[in-house]
Amino acid sequence: MIVKRNLAVFLNNKAVIFLTFASICVVVSLYVLFLRNFSLDVVEAGGVKKEYVSLFTDRMMISALFPVISTTTSFGILHIYVRDTETGIKRDFLTAPVSPFTLTLSCWISSAVVSAFFSLITLILSEIYFRYEYSNTLEPLTLLKLLITLAFSSVICSGILLVFANLLKTVGAFLTFANLYGTLAGFLSGSYLPYSFYPQWLKNVLFFYPPFQLANLCRQFSLENMKEASFPQQSELLNEFFKNMGILLQWDNKNVSLKCQIIITLISIALLITVFLLFNTKDKLSINIKNHIISRKH
Repeated sequence: MIVKRNLAVFLNNKAVIFLTFASICVVVSLYVLFLRNFSLDVVEAGGVKKEYVSLFTDRMMISALFPVISTTTSFGILHIYVRDTETGIKRDFLTAPVSPFTLTLSCWISSAVVSAFFSLITLILSEIYFRYEYSNTLEPLTLLKLLITLAFSSVICSGILLVFANLLKTVGAFLTFANLYGTLAGFLSGSYLPYSFYPQWLKNVLFFYPPFQLANLCRQFSLENMKEASFPQQSELLNEFFKNMGILLQWDNKNVSLKCQIIITLISIALLITVFLLFNTKDKLSINIKNHIISRKH
């Protein structure tokens, strides 16, 4: 019921829907207008065959934008959650037999649904672009892998934002945070710059940052069927380039397996649930203290 209410409030706010669409345009435009030429030069210098440079670059960069889009498209509906907290609507919900965790979980589901919807639209539009610009399409199995990754991306990225939405109790504070985090999201996920550009200490930190792993998975799946054709028959050249771009991750000089990346992703979801349960305990304690104070006054 609360999920339907959240989605209805979001859909009734045309301005928020427009700005959510606009956020996708901003993210993609940032790549097209400012990063594409630089990325083309990097890919060509990395040894990719000339006839594949443009396709390889667009596949590599656009696929890595999906976690950023999952983040920016969550702000609109999470703004509703923060507004409910500030205006007392959340408190009114809690007077009914609804737990704080149920409210938080409902908001998480709502934001994940919205984020997944816009991510799916972006994926469809990008595949139309690749079909008509390069006559290139993803194989069904690859597309399925990418869709599953996008679903996880929507859940995790919206969950991370929801943690801050619970900490920032006012709309003004949340909007300020949204501006800062939205600006940094593409850099933190490794979507905008080659991985080799980051200092080692930051690489170690970002390795455990879930959107970074998700951007890497999106790149792996998008490029898995063309990486061999894009490079001359030199496996060392391909591996070195993939390491520099962050497509092939390493930890302690060992390649990180897909299984390890999936485990990190699942652990991040478990940690988010744990944090929300802690918020639930804190809110319940606060409610009990307030009720006790009110009963003593009477």
